[in-house]
Amino acid sequence: MLIKENKYILKFLELLFLFLFLSLLFNSNTFYNSYQLSKSFSITICSLLIFILFLMNQITIKFTLTLFVFLLFIFYINIKNFFLSNSPSVSYSLTLFIIPFLFFTATIVKINFKKFCYFICGLVLISMLYGFLQTTLNIQKPYSFFGNPIFFGEFIAISFPLIIYLLLFEKNNLLLIFIIIGILFTLLLIGSKGVLSSFVIASLFLLYYILKQNLIINFKIKNNLFKIFSVLFLFLIFLFFIPNLKKTFIDNIKSFNPKILFSSPSIINRATMWKSAINMIKEKPVFGFGTGAVRYFYQKYQSEILKKNQNLTFIKTSYVHNDYLQITAEFGIIGLFLFVLFIISLIYFFDKNSYLLDIKEYFFSICIISSLIFILCESFFNFPLFVLPSSAIFFICSGILYSIIIKYQIYLKENKFFSNVFLVSILIFITIIIAYNTKPIISNIYSAKALSEGKKNSPMEAYYYQKAITINKNDYIASFNLGMHYFLKRDYENSIKYFKYALSIYPYSADAIYNIATIYKSIDEKKQSEEFFKKTLELYPNNIQANLNLGKLYLNLGKTEEGLKYISFAKQIAPNYIDTEQLIKVLDFKEVTNQ
Repeated sequence: MLIKENKYILKFLELLFLFLFLSLLFNSNTFYNSYQLSKSFSITICSLLIFILFLMNQITIKFTLTLFVFLLFIFYINIKNFFLSNSPSVSYSLTLFIIPFLFFTATIVKINFKKFCYFICGLVLISMLYGFLQTTLNIQKPYSFFGNPIFFGEFIAISFPLIIYLLLFEKNNLLLIFIIIGILFTLLLIGSKGVLSSFVIASLFLLYYILKQNLIINFKIKNNLFKIFSVLFLFLIFLFFIPNLKKTFIDNIKSFNPKILFSSPSIINRATMWKSAINMIKEKPVFGFGTGAVRYFYQKYQSEILKKNQNLTFIKTSYVHNDYLQITAEFGIIGLFLFVLFIISLIYFFDKNSYLLDIKEYFFSICIISSLIFILCESFFNFPLFVLPSSAIFFICSGILYSIIIKYQIYLKENKFFSNVFLVSILIFITIIIAYNTKPIISNIYSAKALSEGKKNSPMEAYYYQKAITINKNDYIASFNLGMHYFLKRDYENSIKYFKYALSIYPYSADAIYNIATIYKSIDEKKQSEEFFKKTLELYPNNIQANLNLGKLYLNLGKTEEGLKYISFAKQIAPNYIDTEQLIKVLDFKEVTNQ
């Protein structure tokens, strides 16, 4: 895509594009989902403004196979969103259906490589400094502006190749060395095996091209040895003088011991999630279950695995920690095929035309590909394509790589009319998606207010949750939290009402089912209590409290044999958890699943 030269518009577009990147650091308690929705909402508004500015100028589009495949992929997943949706969260919806359009922003905005890399460098530095500050506050694994250590690790690992580009082609300054060593230090501190493994693979790819092009001579090693050792010494001092930091750092390194690694809960839990996703795929392999299906159906398919192995942990999740399985479960083999075809066509398009690039453009492109490789590898272990900032950077980097090559394709024909129609179509499409998510966004804001009021034990908590549900009838979080609110107020009738309403949105929620069962038990509604405890155990067969409660219920009803069966099973799966006192008292109400 090309735009007529207008230096003021181009300058503003560049600033807006950089601000879009800056919004990857945003978080605000205005939203219930303070990290993800803050970012996705800001990016959506920035993207809309960028496309409006494009419309104000004469734009021409050069179509290629890569662009066609990408459009086909976007069209397919959005059609699925509108016609086969499973009430996904608003942050999930915006990330999945707006973020891919960032590919086009990166193909149109004229990017100055040096400015862009220094800007990313600044964001990484700010993020790391904030992360280091968190470690001084006894937060062992820093999450910086991202709410999750893994998302933080993904951001700095993706940015690493761009900082290497600056180091080799710009001034070898102390700040760049500090940031590079800081990234390595932070990744070890975060300790995510998936992030570190993907980082190593992407870095080896980058190192291969650095050695192949003999670019290592650009970094004057002898002249920079003092800087390197000075920065290393600074980080070692930081490591040994912050409470608990040294232990966390050493424990993370030890966790890569194969004996510890393959028996760790994270590996075992991922295996459970992958098996559950595979079972979903087997049922609907071609088209998948639709948007948000993992969150909607996961506990149903997980229950079959838990019934066969009582030692496995119950997991509540919206992601299966493997993007390829998640794409296939929700969008079928067709969705996965279109995504993989886009990646292959993009890399092929670059490889076929890379001879046209000068050395700086070529290596910058290799750095971009290294970042893409990191995300594609990380997608085997986590879910970077479904959350921010990783998903946004993936599509932006894809667009940048495409734009570097497309400007040399002078043989491709341009059509001004078709280009304008295409751009207007994108604007309409984004506007529809924003309109489609307006109510969920407003509802999320009211839920955030309710959460804030709840911390103050204010009666306005219920009002704001009710307001959220009125605006968005598919707001599971507001419904569930309102059920909890009324339970704590001992208003059992309304508590059951809203827990059941939450179940009408997500019928396979073991949390909501168990809570209803416990309330019925509290008010001595034995039949209903039995029904919902059984439903709980259908989804979560190894639930200790549900087994104990159902066992005690049967003992009270005179069904001794059945009662002892459930109590014995509970004691079998958790012999150290259950004692005589616990068997004769009514268990306190509480949620039992992982959040």
